[in-house]
Amino acid sequence: GWVSRNFSMYLDEKRVPHCCLIPCRVRSYAKSQGIKAKNDRLDSRVIAEYADNIKASPDKPLNRKIQELRQLNNLRTLITKKLKDFKVTTAAYTEESSLSVIAEIRKHLQEQIREIGNKMQGIINENPLLSELYAFYLGQSGIGPVIAYNLICELPELGHLSAKKIASLVGVAPFDFESGGKKGARSIRFGRKRIRNLLYMGMLQGIRKDEAMKTKYDRLREKGKPFKIAIVAVIVLVVGLLIGGGLIATGVIKSMNAEKESAILRADAEKQVRILEAEGQAEAILKVQQATAEGIKLINEAGASEQVIKIKALEAFQAAADGKAT
Repeated sequence: GWVSRNFSMYLDEKRVPHCCLIPCRVRSYAKSQGIKAKNDRLDSRVIAEYADNIKASPDKPLNRKIQELRQLNNLRTLITKKLKDFKVTTAAYTEESSLSVIAEIRKHLQEQIREIGNKMQGIINENPLLSELYAFYLGQSGIGPVIAYNLICELPELGHLSAKKIASLVGVAPFDFESGGKKGARSIRFGRKRIRNLLYMGMLQGIRKDEAMKTKYDRLREKGKPFKIAIVAVIVLVVGLLIGGGLIATGVIKSMNAEKESAILRADAEKQVRILEAEGQAEAILKVQQATAEGIKLINEAGASEQVIKIKALEAFQAAADGKAT
């Protein structure tokens, strides 16, 4: 919910490692351990045990711009749903006095949707990294502006996880349903419903325009696969393209994380420089600036050992701030 998201953003700003767990899984774990009671003391113990058993790792800090886009996107989705419900509710109205009011309300809601869309586009245009990612998504068949916005906001894991894990997150990975001699049909479940629904609608257009998607779809249909299974298979294909196409998604998202860490490092450096300026330590200021530049360079070059390099960069900055750097 919004409380956990705001708290997570606060922890990111303070650079406190943390991991968000799914409450229902923690509660199921408690039941599996025979714990029926529920209070703060028990909950804290169960959460600690569960996190230790699954070897939970800290979540990656989410780019602030993506957070802003996500809130605008949620607001846009909410107003769009309200407009749709309003159209259905007022469809039977026939009186002229009512129709004029209905038209005015619909026009207002449509203007709000356009205004939010313009704000989102403005945020993307101001950020070269987001612009590159947005352009990459739009370059894929079946993906328009709305789907691209949602991929950026609701699926920031693109570029960090494998295609299979992303397919599972979206909810298009088929899971087995077998027991002994029983071989049930595999089915998709769970996942992020909004992304899945949008990709489903996008692929209905994609199979008409893109040769690779059409070939995949036609081949499965010729084998007797149902329509929806064939469409889901096309979505899985697109998920792979989003990750593997030129590896641009990985590069952009990693750069966005690097931008976040660099901004934190610059902020720390500016605070230290102000203190040193008040004390008149010109030499120490120069060392802090040099160490900060080196730290940002290390963060931007971070690869597989991103966390290790980040720590080294912060250590270099701290050494300079303490006057120990050479």
